[in-house]
Amino acid sequence: MKVIVKGFLLAALIVGGLYFWFLFPLDWETVDSKKDPEGGWVAYYLQSKSEAGEAPYGDHLILAPSYWPLGQYYGEVVFAGYCDGGPEFRWLDKHQLLIDCKSAKVMKKMNTFKEVLIQYEIVDGTPHSRAPQPTQ
Repeated sequence: MKVIVKGFLLAALIVGGLYFWFLFPLDWETVDSKKDPEGGWVAYYLQSKSEAGEAPYGDHLILAPSYWPLGQYYGEVVFAGYCDGGPEFRWLDKHQLLIDCKSAKVMKKMNTFKEVLIQYEIVDGTPHSRAPQPTQ
């Protein structure tokens, strides 16, 4: 009986690992990443390639500690929306991130995450081609 349980657990781990390594990343494309000046945090820009995320088929900025492996998948989404040409972002100092987006639709916008202060320059414009359109 113990052999069957161990075999089942091993099979579940293998299937979960295969999903994570081969299927999960298909929903996302990591476009850019930037470490803060002291290297403690990383800001990742990911685009959703499916209905996944807080802005399906949209732009996401994720913050994660730099020591996390695969931080782009496990960090905190601090911005989600539809930016024309993608969001521009840069670190102003070790605890201050600036996000610039020409957008008609913002789905999520956090002003702080842990000790990081997040500033925005958002210019409303025409709807981005990837933004969901209202249905009638």
